[in-house]
Amino acid sequence: ITKSDWTELEKGLIQRVTALNMFLADIYSKKKIVSDGIVPEDFIFSSSGYLAQCEGIVPPHKIFSHISGIDLVQAKEGWFVLEDNLRIPSGASYPLIARGLCRKCSPETFVNNHVVDNRNYGILLKDVLDEVKMDVKGVTFYYDKSFCKRGEYEPPSFDIEEPDGYSAN
Repeated sequence: ITKSDWTELEKGLIQRVTALNMFLADIYSKKKIVSDGIVPEDFIFSSSGYLAQCEGIVPPHKIFSHISGIDLVQAKEGWFVLEDNLRIPSGASYPLIARGLCRKCSPETFVNNHVVDNRNYGILLKDVLDEVKMDVKGVTFYYDKSFCKRGEYEPPSFDIEEPDGYSAN
């Protein structure tokens, strides 16, 4: 992607993610988009992505989607959005791996061209997550509220089991 293309794409992507966060803020609060008849109620509340337990919760900076994967495709007519992924997007490591391989195979590409360095992705991600994390009271409130709404009160288990045959080594 050329620098001029990226500059234009970046503006649009920032605008798009801001709009998506505003949409989520509305859905989990006033629901004006529904009451104004813009989006049908069934479309929202029947979605598997809608979490009634989050109703009324306002995350820090009103950022509901901390990591957004906006899939783009380039056609003769220009760039198009293929889909928005507001869950944890997969594939964030592919550009890191690809760039690492390119640096080994063709180091002159990085010397002779201005290629934006992406090796600090992990640090940038951690900084964003640190900025928007809720304090322990906020997290406890979320779980208290969600479990009470479901009529159960059993603290969630955070035990992570490795799949059969999996080894981290």
